[in-house]
Amino acid sequence: MERYYEGGKIPWVKSGELRETVINDTEEHVTEEALKETHLKLVPSGALLLAMYGATVGRLGILGTPATTNQAICHIIPDPEIAGVRYLFHLLRAQVPNIVARGVGGAQPNISQGIVKDLRIPLPPLDEQKRITDILDRAEALRAKRRVSLAQLDELSQCIFFDMFGDPVGNPRNWNVEKVQDVISQIEAGWSANGEHRHREENEYAVLKISAVTQGVFLPEECKVINNDIEFKKVVTPEKGDVLFSRANTLELVGASCLIRENYPYLLLPDKLWKIRVNEEKICPEYCRFVLSYPTIRHEISKLSTGTSGSMYNISMEKFRLILITVPPIPLQCEFARCIASMEKLKAAHKASLAELDELFPLSSTELSEVNCKMSAVPPFSEGQIEALARLLGEFGSGSDISRVLSNRGLVDKSRQSTKWRRLYWVFLDCQRQHSCANQIIDFIQSFLVPARFVGRNDELEANRQQLNTILYFSGLEYGKDGKFRQCEAAKTLDEAEKRVRTIRAKFQGRKIHSEVLKYCRPELLQDNYFHAVFEASKGLAQRIRDLSGVQADGAALIDKVFSIEKPILAINSLRTETERSEHKGFALLLKGCFAAVRNPLAHEPKILWQGEDDAADYLSLISLLNRKLDECTVTGLRGD
Repeated sequence: MERYYEGGKIPWVKSGELRETVINDTEEHVTEEALKETHLKLVPSGALLLAMYGATVGRLGILGTPATTNQAICHIIPDPEIAGVRYLFHLLRAQVPNIVARGVGGAQPNISQGIVKDLRIPLPPLDEQKRITDILDRAEALRAKRRVSLAQLDELSQCIFFDMFGDPVGNPRNWNVEKVQDVISQIEAGWSANGEHRHREENEYAVLKISAVTQGVFLPEECKVINNDIEFKKVVTPEKGDVLFSRANTLELVGASCLIRENYPYLLLPDKLWKIRVNEEKICPEYCRFVLSYPTIRHEISKLSTGTSGSMYNISMEKFRLILITVPPIPLQCEFARCIASMEKLKAAHKASLAELDELFPLSSTELSEVNCKMSAVPPFSEGQIEALARLLGEFGSGSDISRVLSNRGLVDKSRQSTKWRRLYWVFLDCQRQHSCANQIIDFIQSFLVPARFVGRNDELEANRQQLNTILYFSGLEYGKDGKFRQCEAAKTLDEAEKRVRTIRAKFQGRKIHSEVLKYCRPELLQDNYFHAVFEASKGLAQRIRDLSGVQADGAALIDKVFSIEKPILAINSLRTETERSEHKGFALLLKGCFAAVRNPLAHEPKILWQGEDDAADYLSLISLLNRKLDECTVTGLRGD
């Protein structure tokens, strides 16, 4: 009804508008009347949207403004106290293939809300969720930049074509005009065999899908693997120099084409794809592909196609042969081909960079959170440790606090006990027996003792942490000030465990030692081995720079390459002003100085002669400072000098 739409200002999201981005406005809007008189619901800003069926099934979006949605969209409103919006977005995005696979239907399965509600997801503390989200957001931002660069190179190629040849339909430069049939030597259709949607092994035959050409570049992975027992009726394979042409598709995509740059003897063309061989005395393959893809020629192809709304459009071979195209002189076409070859090299470099970024972040968000949150397969605690932990934790909060965290972490209290520590004791015993590991106990502690609960009570948190670590040291675990668990050398006696608590606290009282420092030298610190603690921490600093940059060098050579002013791989600031460039240079010099003055002398000096125990805390504080600066560095995406 018109009153539900006309003049409406409330966004109405359609599933086709879900593109894994934030949605701040929509193509269509509805009125207040529609909201009051129909079943439409106003979904709040910050909700996650998931397409449930149709061609866009599995697509995601985040609402940046309150809106309504069509019936093909499910909305999910995260509880801000336990889950971040973008954390859940990344989790769902990683789970989409599994969600869609559980749907019902054929080529376009339907997802039910029950499937979404039944999803089990890891929920680390909010600060850990934020850390994971920041990593994934930065990775996606870098990928997005590469995709934008690739799109801009494609647009530049079209601009070069227009500058050299003009519109092939308007023909403002009066080039020769010929029918397609007069400039090609062969055109052949394939055969559509039945195949399976699975990974193709080497030397397995597969039939291409029309999606292999729709993006204007050849995508050989867009295929269906043919079973060995199928008898081939026709074999037409893509060969170097072929132009592949889609004779059937939607009205917008019919006539899509691409150029083949190598032979593919195990890929078969279906009947909806044509293989075109050009007469190279009249037209070069690169020019042919571009002229057939030019928007005005594509429009002519669409006009000649037959079909109805909602069905696949098709152009006959007879009509295609008669299409008129401009045919400039061969030398000019070859010059254009050389320009495109240079562009392809640039595109290949960007694609390689994009592939490298994908390799840097191979874990899905689910796997990443599990790796960081659960430290898989924590060995079971002894019953004595469980009792000690239960008694200690029972003093750290109220009964309602314990009930809330047990519920949030999915731990069921069947103890029928009223005493806090006894409740925890029986819950911990039960879950450890059930899962044969201490992971759920660790998960409970991490949620129960989250540092944010102790704002303004730092001394209380520190006292609790030290008592907790006295118990955990026997299992080679330590609970850090940042609320995270780490592995350490297991204590063998109570005296040893208590001594560690006292000595570590005394050594670094008032100092902020970075987690990356402790990552490399914790065992040495626990053994009062300051010489090797500083040595390992300084080596760890170099390794972290290598991990962040991908550069496999050392010392001054590593710093010069990674923190170059001209092409920095890591940048401490934007490098826009002279002051910022000076700060960047100073940081690089400080890193070199650390290696020269701390690491290198330790590497060459016998431990027995070293007199640096009193300075160890200062050295570790310096390395901590450098690591904190590395936290702030940006990966530029440049490849260095």
